[in-house]
Amino acid sequence: MKYKYISNDYNMSIRPNPTTSNGAIGTLSRGTEGRGDDLTLYPNGDKWIKILEGGSAVGWVAVVHLGKVYGVLTEIGVEPPPPAPVEEFPQSFTLTNDSTGNKAQYVFVKVLE
Repeated sequence: MKYKYISNDYNMSIRPNPTTSNGAIGTLSRGTEGRGDDLTLYPNGDKWIKILEGGSAVGWVAVVHLGKVYGVLTEIGVEPPPPAPVEEFPQSFTLTNDSTGNKAQYVFVKVLE
């Protein structure tokens, strides 16, 4: 499964299509985690997930409908990207004065923590 969905406030109607213009075919009970692998996103911001596991039927549940958020959708099985490599602090560096051309070298002998 690609997504998990849970509504802690509502018993959610499971529908045969990602719209409210059809009747419910099942229920995803409040506080129950549903899992699915398909999302439908509409230009008005509506978001629906196809529930495959956890509900009383296989079908669509609203995540967001008419601007109201009904539950929490989480992508599962996705590892966060690894942190960017940390550049090592240089042991020394040279600073050059642009106007005179004079150079100064700075050497680090101890790392303070």
